[in-house]
Amino acid sequence: MNIIFAASPGIGKFAISQCLDSLGPKTSEHRYSFFGGNANLREELLARWPEATELSIRGTLDMRQKLKAAAHLVLMWDGEGLTNILFEARYEKIPTKLFPCKVTRIVNKKLTDKYDLYIGRGTLWGNPFAISREEDGPDRADVIAQYRKYFAEKLATDPSFKRGVFALRGMRLACHCKPDACHGDVIAEYLDGPESLKDEQILQGEGNNDP
Repeated sequence: MNIIFAASPGIGKFAISQCLDSLGPKTSEHRYSFFGGNANLREELLARWPEATELSIRGTLDMRQKLKAAAHLVLMWDGEGLTNILFEARYEKIPTKLFPCKVTRIVNKKLTDKYDLYIGRGTLWGNPFAISREEDGPDRADVIAQYRKYFAEKLATDPSFKRGVFALRGMRLACHCKPDACHGDVIAEYLDGPESLKDEQILQGEGNNDP
């Protein structure tokens, strides 16, 4: 029984790990393969099942043939990438286990108007630390490191800030930095990682204990 795995390119390692953890045990009759395109999926699958094979896709016809040869498709989908695979699987009536995954994206405000919230300077989510024009002043890496420390301190000391951060999960957040490294990467890394889920559960528990 051939089972094909696929994951949208933007889905992170933690989300993929959670999806794989929820599956039943692999039996001797199961043969696992996966479509390339997400390095995190490749890493997680091969760490668990080294015998899994990677499949290349050479056009729509080739993808359709590979799907038709599969007994099941396991798709981790962010609502954007791999929509063609989902469409073909539904069209060919391939049994599909679909895992909807929220992905927090950082985009350049100057390059697109398709975003949910601006997180640049002057907003609650902006980086208060500026890149210096002086040669010996803080550069991009320095101010992002400063923001990472600032962000962690805000999360630890300001519950209302933390609640607001949780509301950003899965959004397209706009700044002016991308494709360069950005303080928004710090926000997205937190929201798409395990620590935010732990913090959210703790915060919800504290709220339930309020009189």
